[in-house]
Amino acid sequence: MGTRKINRTSRTSRKSNKKFRKTRSKRQRGGGINEELIEAAKLGNTESVKTLLAKEGIDVNAKDRYGNTSLMLAIDNGHKKTVEILLEAGVDVNAKDNYGNTALVNAIVKGYEDIVRDLIAIEGIDVNIVDDVGQTALILASKKGNEEIVSMLLDAGADVNHLDNNHEMALMWACDGGYEGIVSMLLEKGANVNNQGSDGNTALISACNEGDRYTEIVEKLLMKGANVDIEDEDGETALIRACKGGYITIVEKLLANMADMDIENDNGETALIIVTNMIDMDIENDNGETALIIAMNNRHKEIVKMLNAAKEVRSSKQEAMELVRDRDVKIPLLSTLADQALSTNEKMKTRNLELSHGRLGGKRKTKKSKRSKRNTRKKTN
Repeated sequence: MGTRKINRTSRTSRKSNKKFRKTRSKRQRGGGINEELIEAAKLGNTESVKTLLAKEGIDVNAKDRYGNTSLMLAIDNGHKKTVEILLEAGVDVNAKDNYGNTALVNAIVKGYEDIVRDLIAIEGIDVNIVDDVGQTALILASKKGNEEIVSMLLDAGADVNHLDNNHEMALMWACDGGYEGIVSMLLEKGANVNNQGSDGNTALISACNEGDRYTEIVEKLLMKGANVDIEDEDGETALIRACKGGYITIVEKLLANMADMDIENDNGETALIIVTNMIDMDIENDNGETALIIAMNNRHKEIVKMLNAAKEVRSSKQEAMELVRDRDVKIPLLSTLADQALSTNEKMKTRNLELSHGRLGGKRKTKKSKRSKRNTRKKTN
């Protein structure tokens, strides 16, 4: 009998201890009513939220184990009415979760423009709070391509030149996504058009890497003074990127803005080697590749046609000499490249010969390594 009584007491004691630990755990996390508030907000139960907010000791800014507040969870689940109630209760709109995200960031991720508008209207909100990867609400909205939200953030004083952990800013993300409207807004607010990311890319290089569909963005960047000759970490310029991609329209724009065709990347390739026909087609880069091989490897059919046509033209010395002597032939490079769409051999021949006369005066360019160039500059200095 005594043994059974002791066992019963032990079981009761274990249950009591378990209940105490559970209660203590709730108390450590902010108490039961705070957890109830978080859950009610998550579910969008407005009546429960109102009731809980009226209770003594309630913490409207209590967080769950992931650092989410009731406001964040209400936004995540699209409960606009609950969001309004919490905002009226004075919830902290600048609170961060465990990853540095705020309620504003959550609303941007979900694309809730009306909630973003309500949040920005709260006195004391900081639209330039940075998350764990260095990104602000503006950078995130620019990545998402939401023009309305970007406009609201800019009006609220968002920093257009803030750099994330990769040294990239909102303008670069907008260019990556092809969001022309956002690019325009950021440029008008004074975004640094020549900022380089940790990989050396600029907004212009990124846009030129994406194709002719980004031509309008390229034009906007050039109009705002984008430097066409900045090199990325591989020594590549916007022109080299556009040439590698076979983006003729963008190449036109860059050349019209005096892009340097003789800059070499780290592989010894110039834009001329890759896409134009003003140097010997048999000159190889440091990897033993000719311009034709590069074009074929990249499946750039139009460039292959152009290079083949150039070889054919140059086989006729007499015709080349006649055009070089003709001082009235002054076809600008822009017009020449624009005419590339004309596919007949005769137009190809005439175009390439005129281009050769107009840009290089009939003289052959010799290859000079990037290292040699640097050494020359060093000696001069």
